[in-house]
Amino acid sequence: MNSEKNISHQKNISLQKNISLQKQEKMTTYAHHGMALYAGYMIAYCILAKGTGLTSAMTINLIDLVLAIMGRTPAEIILRFLALAIYVSAVIIFTWMRLRTKINLEKTSILIDLSTVIIVMLLPDSADPLIIAYPMFFAFSFQYNAFPGCFGFSASTVFSSNNTRQTAAAFTEYLLDGNPECYRKGKFFLETILFFHLGIAVSWCAVKVFGNAAALLSIVILGYSYYYVSEKSSI
Repeated sequence: MNSEKNISHQKNISLQKNISLQKQEKMTTYAHHGMALYAGYMIAYCILAKGTGLTSAMTINLIDLVLAIMGRTPAEIILRFLALAIYVSAVIIFTWMRLRTKINLEKTSILIDLSTVIIVMLLPDSADPLIIAYPMFFAFSFQYNAFPGCFGFSASTVFSSNNTRQTAAAFTEYLLDGNPECYRKGKFFLETILFFHLGIAVSWCAVKVFGNAAALLSIVILGYSYYYVSEKSSI
């Protein structure tokens, strides 16, 4: 009799763990897609309202850095080297916090993004486009690490090139082999891409209506993600 009770108790514990895990995955997915929506929104905002498209393009900055070293002015070299240093510093800080503290890094990332929205909005439009991108370099570098993906899939919330490759590969494999896990993977990456580009579309509309102040609407998106991060933490 006791043995049957123990087995039943263990089954209940296992069921509760599975339910909690499913809830955590659901909350993680919502928060992840929210951050992709935010990134698309702010990248488009910086292009449309601030005239800089460099916010998540460290590859372009590194190319420009090499070109600057090969034949541009010392000031251009310094500006691009500072952009690299800012990006790398965010990775270093994130790694240190992950290994040495118990701070919730997802919440920290959202708070960094929140402060970045205010800073970028207040920077004058006449500033060098690269300098306007500095806060975004730091924030997106931190966000890239804080929201790495879900379901064991590594999906960036701040750019789409690898997500597009993963989507195409996963759905192709699903069509060839019928593996349901590949369909799940492709669906997740595709959703991330769609939310990212939805953010771009919404940003275009917002900038047309509100101009520079459109940055403030991104705070609503951050609030959405923060809510689900908090919900996940409470499970």
